[in-house]
Amino acid sequence: MKKILFLVESLSGGGAEKVLLTLIKNLNKEKYDITVYSIVKTGVYVDDFMQYCKVKSALNDYSSYGFVGKLFFRLKIKLIYLLSPKLVYRYLIREKYDIEIAFIEGFSTKIISNSNNKDSKKYAWIHIDMINRNYADKYYKSLEEHKKSYNKFNKVV
Repeated sequence: MKKILFLVESLSGGGAEKVLLTLIKNLNKEKYDITVYSIVKTGVYVDDFMQYCKVKSALNDYSSYGFVGKLFFRLKIKLIYLLSPKLVYRYLIREKYDIEIAFIEGFSTKIISNSNNKDSKKYAWIHIDMINRNYADKYYKSLEEHKKSYNKFNKVV
């Protein structure tokens, strides 16, 4: 059985998350052991995903936290985004996967491109026109760093 990892920032109600859910629903569960790793376990699709695959996250939904909890949550999320992508990968992804998919451009692409799993196939799933909607650029210091990240993938979808 092949182990597949999808890394995504959150499971909020966007179109890309709906595409991911549809994809996972249609993958053969007898052939694939599927894990969705969300940086923040929040969004309208969390329960839906949990019906079809394993769901892991760095942080749980903060909406039920009190003031101190929300402050601590904000500090932790800032730290995740400030640390080196190699360190974040090492901290978050504890298992070995046969296939690692950075689902949605930007942060997840930066993290999976820094995977220390030399044996996995790596895919970047882009859900937008990156020329006209360049919000993913904020995760990279330069265009060169951006290109270097994408060149580490076996395929870009």
